[in-house]
Amino acid sequence: MKKVLSILLSLTLVVGLLVGIQATDTKADGTITNVTPNGTKVDLLSGNIYDFCANYELGRAKALYKRRSDTYFPTMVSFKWDPVSGASNYVLAIADNNKINNPITYDTPVNTIEVPDLNPGQTYYYRVGCATSSGHYDSGIKSFTTSDLPKTITVDKVGNTRDIGGRYVNGGKQKVRYGRVIRGANLDDISDEGRAKLLNVYGIKTDFDLRKGDSSEPVPSFSPLGIDTNLIHISGVEYAGSDKGIDKESNYDRARREVLLFADANNFPIYVHCQIGRDRTGTICATIESLLGMDEVDIYRDYEISYFANVSNNDLVDPDMKTSGGFTRLINFFKNYSDGTMQENTELFLKEKLGITAAQIQAIKDNMLTPLPKPTPKVVKPGKVKIKSAKNSKKKTVVVKYKKATNAKGYQVWWATSKKFKKAKKKFTAKTTYKIKKLKKKKKYYIKVRAYNLNGKTKVYGAFSKVKKVKIKK
Repeated sequence: MKKVLSILLSLTLVVGLLVGIQATDTKADGTITNVTPNGTKVDLLSGNIYDFCANYELGRAKALYKRRSDTYFPTMVSFKWDPVSGASNYVLAIADNNKINNPITYDTPVNTIEVPDLNPGQTYYYRVGCATSSGHYDSGIKSFTTSDLPKTITVDKVGNTRDIGGRYVNGGKQKVRYGRVIRGANLDDISDEGRAKLLNVYGIKTDFDLRKGDSSEPVPSFSPLGIDTNLIHISGVEYAGSDKGIDKESNYDRARREVLLFADANNFPIYVHCQIGRDRTGTICATIESLLGMDEVDIYRDYEISYFANVSNNDLVDPDMKTSGGFTRLINFFKNYSDGTMQENTELFLKEKLGITAAQIQAIKDNMLTPLPKPTPKVVKPGKVKIKSAKNSKKKTVVVKYKKATNAKGYQVWWATSKKFKKAKKKFTAKTTYKIKKLKKKKKYYIKVRAYNLNGKTKVYGAFSKVKKVKIKK
């Protein structure tokens, strides 16, 4: 019991230390040294799947998938540091901002820990703390960046699981958000650990099941994730150019209902799957990805990753046959539907054939993309100031008068005893007259003025006036 209380007290002290340092930048009593990773790039994939994703070219899965058994799932990020004498527990606080606001915290009794489920293409900031009888120890803020590759996910007793987010669209202005849509195989045999991962880490609200729902592919009456998870079943369309395809009129209603599921914000986050998470899942994911504007290469790569998951290869189908067959027919259907871009053509197909409205399409984009950055307002640079006069009319005072500059929100007056304005004093004013006081008698002063405009809270300056020289006689 004493040991448990000691550990709890230690954790309380360490968390308090981390929060205190974060809030007040209080110095610790000692430093935790040799903390890694720090200032490096960290890969979340390894082996064949890393080789495939980092060096992707169309059809690359064919050369690698038969050696797939080692590495579909991601690697965890390993943190390590020098042990502190007398420390029984350490706390790692990690966040996506350099202030480490709203961190995720992990505790460990040893000087190392592995952290799962980090996002690719992200710079993370972290610090490590501990408490001993001699005081509090802290590592200071460290950082690392994860490689910008697809995010596969480990879900116990479920295969082919990955996040479709992370890719840039709209000329790099927006990004498909992580944590909105997870794709994978069926959840029938998911373990308690896997269920906890999808519910607690990824917050899945909707189990979107694309299986047939007949005796060959039965669909449960409620989601394996639990009765509180929304189970939506639609027998999924598959690729294009066949009786199962999205391009066949008899399948339009099903395809429409599939797409509209992504227009309802209440459905997110979504776990979408068929039996093995490759063909029907690949079709709806590619359709949504194309609608969002993902690059064709990224869409192909997301599809082909399935061939590195054992569950997606139980049918022993050659990936080249599927990639260059049904999936390529789907991509070519979108590319050739009209004379626009693939994204424009996909949107046009959804409107013309599936009856999906512009508002519903925009809702899908809003649900899945990061917001567009606010446009930077164009601010006109103010005109050059013209000084009308600068006179020593009162004791140790110079009155500076200048004409109103165009597009000016205010002015900045400079004065110094140096021609080069070394150690110059500066003051802001909204007026076109300024009194410089407490000057030294018999000294020469150099004066110049510039106007400024405002870009939000940032000042945009115009050119300086000509320099005026004044000798203080009074």
